[in-house]
Amino acid sequence: MYKHLLDHRIRGGVLPNGLRELLKETQPERFDLKKIAQIFDAWYTAFQKKETELKKPWFPVAANVVSANRQRDYLEYHYDNLTWRADDWIQCRRDGGLVLNIKLANDGFLYKSRDQMETLGDELISQHQCGGWVLLDITKYLEHFEGLMRFAEWWTGTSSTLKYIVLYNYSHDRLDFKAFDDEHDTQVTITYERFQPVSELKDYWRKIALPPKKA
Repeated sequence: MYKHLLDHRIRGGVLPNGLRELLKETQPERFDLKKIAQIFDAWYTAFQKKETELKKPWFPVAANVVSANRQRDYLEYHYDNLTWRADDWIQCRRDGGLVLNIKLANDGFLYKSRDQMETLGDELISQHQCGGWVLLDITKYLEHFEGLMRFAEWWTGTSSTLKYIVLYNYSHDRLDFKAFDDEHDTQVTITYERFQPVSELKDYWRKIALPPKKA
């Protein structure tokens, strides 16, 4: 069942209503936002393990960033009996602000239609070159985002000046968590998107012998 679901999500598109309704009955936990928290916790466990192995930070906190941009790096983590690869990078905006970006897989979490979610109004927002985004009322789901919020506090070095926003896209299976510190001009963005598990990608690696170069 999971492999069938995963293959469909990688190909793109919203799940067929029949499959979605079946999953609501057989795997209702996959529609619970606590999955978002669990996926983050799985990444954070790998993050802490990597820092222990390296005996140094995987990436610096905002106050210790010395270079303008940190190249994109990758960290494998384990969730739902599969291995996933997360991207992370630090960028310096043109106005000098710092942004820590972390991109996680959302597979294992299935999106409810926006009319079944607590949102801040019905206005649709366009970002990431796609429409259909709505703002979730984070106060209604605080327990599921607490870990992400505390991580943002740690990286920015503050809690009193942080502001939060969560964007949700049912049509494209995407969620963005963002924390802003206007006072120090720092931001944490944690996004959830469709990814292919690392274990699945390894099945497609091939050795290819090139023909001799022409003289």
